[in-house]
Amino acid sequence: MLAINIININTGRPWRTAEGPGRVAILQLVAHGLSALSVMYGRSRQRRVLARLDDRLLDDIGQSRADAHAEAAKPFWRP
Repeated sequence: MLAINIININTGRPWRTAEGPGRVAILQLVAHGLSALSVMYGRSRQRRVLARLDDRLLDDIGQSRADAHAEAAKPFWRP
C-alpha cells in the first residue's frame, strides 16, 4: 500500500501520514497545501507593510530601519 507523508513546512517534520491513494489522503494534501499558501501569503503581506513603515513607527515597535529591511528582504517561504 502506498503511504503519503506530508511535511509541515514550519517544522520540517511529518504533519500527518495518510495511508493509500484514497480521497482522504488527497483532501489532507490539498488542505495542507492551502494552509501553507495562506501562511506564506500572510508573511509576504506583513513584510511589505513592515517595509513601508516610517522610522517613528519602527521605533514604536522596537525595530530599526536595517532590521525592517532585512526582514522585508526574506523570501515569502522563509519564516
